Amino acid sequence: MAYRYGNFAYIGGGFSKNLHNVLEASAFGLPVIIGPNHHKFPEIAEMIELGAVFTVYNSDEFKIILNKLISDSELYKRASYEAGNFVSSRTGTTRIIFDSISMSFS
Repeated sequence: MAYRYGNFAYIGGGFSKNLHNVLEASAFGLPVIIGPNHHKFPEIAEMIELGAVFTVYNSDEFKIILNKLISDSELYKRASYEAGNFVSSRTGTTRIIFDSISMSFS
């Protein structure tokens, strides 16, 4: 996966109705930049609030956020930590749900 070599990620689809998977990049601790059409994904709102995901509305805002992530090491460290922590703190959820469903059929 190429994300392991990155420092941040721009995830496409946020300017249409098909935002691509943000969690893949976040799992590698990458701060993520996306377009404004993300409201179908409740986890994105939480990640924005945590400072792991940044929404941009045009190329000028993209440049501003990218420059901030490059020049402000504290912002970058915090965003990177929050991105990775968001994913790692939720691992195992599928197993918990599966076990719960399996128990109801026993």
